[in-house]
Amino acid sequence: MVLKLKDWPPGEDFRDMMPTRFDDLMDNLPLPEYTKRDGRLNLAARLPNFFVRPDLGPKMYNAYGLISTEDRKVGTTNLHLDVSDAVNVMVYVGIPQGDGDQDQGQ
Repeated sequence: MVLKLKDWPPGEDFRDMMPTRFDDLMDNLPLPEYTKRDGRLNLAARLPNFFVRPDLGPKMYNAYGLISTEDRKVGTTNLHLDVSDAVNVMVYVGIPQGDGDQDQGQ
């Protein structure tokens, strides 16, 4: 089973919902002049007020990890076309190696 969380938060602004995490994410985006909401080269942020402004995000799309080799034959995101530009961040979380008793001995 593949579990997904798409387009989160659905109606709220990420900045209002999680201000500390929003600031951390914005501070670490690549090409900040393009990707930050107030970036000098972010054209969507410079649209006149009579245009409908796009949601500049960020939005999260999460998928539950796959462990077995057999599961890796199945993708977690279908091929699609984004209506606007996007910055995608893929995070890998591995299975820890060792006996797991490292913290107990200290």
